[in-house]
Amino acid sequence: MSQSPPRRVLFEITQQGAYAKVSAIDEATGLEVSVVGPATAAQHDLRQLALRKLNARLEGGERSPSGAPRKPETTPSGGGGSRLA
Repeated sequence: MSQSPPRRVLFEITQQGAYAKVSAIDEATGLEVSVVGPATAAQHDLRQLALRKLNARLEGGERSPSGAPRKPETTPSGGGGSRLA
């Protein structure tokens, strides 16, 4: 059985005040997810959380609390990017 090569994931950690934001970016697809936690949390733990979120998105997308797939919704003019409804 042939195994695919492991995914390369880039991490970016930014800290602002009491919070740290960790972004995980899949190098092959460019998909990016972010998590925010306390700045006092271990960086390894925040990276693992971001990696689990990225893997979940790569495997089948994010789901709403009801279990239905979330659909990207554009923000009003003047806003940036998109958000999940």
